[in-house]
Amino acid sequence: MAEPTTLRTAGVSQRSSLLRSLDPVTWAGRPSRIVAALGVALAVLAAALGAAAVWHLHHVAVREATTTIANLKDVLADDVARLFDFVDRGLRRSVEEMRATPPDDADAARALRARLLGRVETGGALKGLRIDAGGRVATAGLPFLAPADPEAGTRLRFGAPFRDEAGRWRLVISRTVEAAPGAPAAQAAALIDLEFLQGFFRDIQLRSGGAVSIFRDDGVRLIRWPHHEATTGQSFADSSLFRIHLPDSPDKVYWDHDNTFDIARIFAYRRLPGMPIVVGVSMREDGVMAGWRHQAWIVGSIAAALALAALVIGRLLAAQLAHRERAGARPAASLSLTEEAGELHLHLHGDVAVPGPDAARALAARHGVRLEAGADGLRLSVKAPTPP
Repeated sequence: MAEPTTLRTAGVSQRSSLLRSLDPVTWAGRPSRIVAALGVALAVLAAALGAAAVWHLHHVAVREATTTIANLKDVLADDVARLFDFVDRGLRRSVEEMRATPPDDADAARALRARLLGRVETGGALKGLRIDAGGRVATAGLPFLAPADPEAGTRLRFGAPFRDEAGRWRLVISRTVEAAPGAPAAQAAALIDLEFLQGFFRDIQLRSGGAVSIFRDDGVRLIRWPHHEATTGQSFADSSLFRIHLPDSPDKVYWDHDNTFDIARIFAYRRLPGMPIVVGVSMREDGVMAGWRHQAWIVGSIAAALALAALVIGRLLAAQLAHRERAGARPAASLSLTEEAGELHLHLHGDVAVPGPDAARALAARHGVRLEAGADGLRLSVKAPTPP
């Protein structure tokens, strides 16, 4: 009796999983791995593109915010410079008129006082004048502090803001006007209504949390809009503006933390040439970057959704391909035929598709075949035909 022929596969040596993963032959024979890797790669690409888009939008938002606040600072600085220059020219003109008035001419003196009073009444922010030329003093409007210190030089000088008897915020601007050689210098001072200046700033369209400030170059805040009672007249000499940035540049835009309100802000300032004044504009960082945060949330959500979709689709496709690979890797069914005690025995080894046990036995009985299923395969037995 012939023994069944047995076919056995050759053994494969075990290698490092890392080396197998880098083996091109392994990848070429496993499309599921390629698909899974492509899914991961697409997910990483989607995340990287999303991050790049968010970074680009942030860069654009910062650039736009910097340009906007710089332009606003330039406009305000020019307006403030024109306003204080107007006050300065008024002081100089008043001194010249007083010098041109004969000291013993009462009518000329009354006319001068009338002109000064007219400037005060129609000057908007101007609420008082005091001219001291050669010991002759002329005043108009409300009384205020003593005239400027002649030792302070000839540039325009700004006093600290204060409240008058009516509780209104005022500011004294003064200067020394030089005369001809040998003649005494004149002292001129103007009383400025800070609430009028606040009304001027009120018309400016500021973003949420925006503020305008005018500082003396020694750090004293002269005015702020919106008005902040506690910091008006206070010194900010220890702030980063006066310690770090102003010594570095007279005109700058920078991002910093506002310790007064404990918020992040973007600042822009300019020192006015020829005046001890610094004009500053600030905006809240959360207000300036609100649009970017909304865009970043949308872009980030889309990128996350695409990355997740790439991972899920790649995983599903890889699982299907892996299932097909496992099915294709199963050993083909082998067949052997033997004769024993006048019966033919057909042995099927490997994966054999058969009906359910009961249906298989019924089918085999109708054809006179005995069907037996064992651990080593499927066995069909029929009587061997009798030789003629």
